[in-house]
Amino acid sequence: SNWIELGKLDININPALNPSHEKAAFKLAYEYAAKIRENIPDKERLVTAAAMWNLSTKRVKEEYDMNKRAGAVFAIFGEEIKQQLHQLQFTELTVVGTHRDGCQHQGKVWKGETVPIRIELAPSYIDLSSQGRWLIADGKKLGMFSPSDAQMIVGTSGKATITSEASSGVIIITPKGNSIEVNKLKSGAFADVDWSKQNYQATVTISVQPSRNPQKPDIGVAMIKDKKLGELKPESFEKLTAVLKAHNIPVQGYTVKGSITASSPSAAKVVIDASTVEYPESWNQTQQSESSEDRFLLAQQIQANRTLEVAPIIHAFLSTQDKTTVEGKLNTVSWNPQTQEITLWTNGSSNPKMRVKYSDGEYQALPIGNTVEEIEANGLSEADVQHFQQIAPSIYARITGSQSVKIDNKIENSY
Repeated sequence: SNWIELGKLDININPALNPSHEKAAFKLAYEYAAKIRENIPDKERLVTAAAMWNLSTKRVKEEYDMNKRAGAVFAIFGEEIKQQLHQLQFTELTVVGTHRDGCQHQGKVWKGETVPIRIELAPSYIDLSSQGRWLIADGKKLGMFSPSDAQMIVGTSGKATITSEASSGVIIITPKGNSIEVNKLKSGAFADVDWSKQNYQATVTISVQPSRNPQKPDIGVAMIKDKKLGELKPESFEKLTAVLKAHNIPVQGYTVKGSITASSPSAAKVVIDASTVEYPESWNQTQQSESSEDRFLLAQQIQANRTLEVAPIIHAFLSTQDKTTVEGKLNTVSWNPQTQEITLWTNGSSNPKMRVKYSDGEYQALPIGNTVEEIEANGLSEADVQHFQQIAPSIYARITGSQSVKIDNKIENSY
């Protein structure tokens, strides 16, 4: 055990926060924002606002974003931002999933073509029971907007220039026409090879290795002459394993000669011509008289936003455990390695508080209810988000092995 010896401690019992405390805190925050604004010259305010926005929304691998609050930009520089709203500010966006079955341009490599685009709400390619914003390019689905980018209103149309990002994987085609998908090439010995220039012929050997996360199944590594090419995609490795098992062939050391070519790009950069953008006539700000459907979509969005804030923290916590289900003092969390899903429940409840799927390094919030009432009754609250953010530093300290923050082996009790 790594419990810290704290000696004798004084115990203070403080009353819980109430609405008047919250109002007072916000009042102080806005007063502080006003002081910051006054100390910045007029001509520098817009540039400062842009810099603050960039810093608070940019994701850095080594940072965990607990203290980043992009909303502060609007509180401090509301007037400057309002003056910019006559023209679209976010014109460079990223769409992901262009290699998925849902993409109707699958296999196409975009090279800067300018085409008509519009935004539509349609089932997500990760989970068909949830909705996502799709970019429709030249009348066909291209991909969904990256969750880390700005989101455009459904029904928006215009023109955009589209450029595919470099492929992040390769496909090995066997002599019988079967395919083996390999990604994570940057960690291999052939990271500098441009597989899109031609078809390469090679003999590939599969090496089965334990996952870096003990909760996840073994991974398949593609090797060429004892040098690592990359890792087989989980679904491709699972399929290959099943086929070989049916023929009593061991996966470890399995060798196949085939052609190697770049896989379809998984993302594309979209640069929108702001002068061509048209918004739907029915677009209005959410009001008290909003329809039940609007209220439901809003509740879903709030739950999704909270899920995406909490999911990396819970996922990190699970990576420190040697079991897939952990019951704490407040909640129970479970990881399903087959579906790559994390589920969180309040102890004593059978209704999930949070469901999220982890795929290709991104989190996709999954639905937890079919009505506003279900989502509000069972879903994550703002207090839940704050709770997980408070215990996050201890979790990340355990992962990084930091000596500056000591934690105990029973941190799951905080859950």
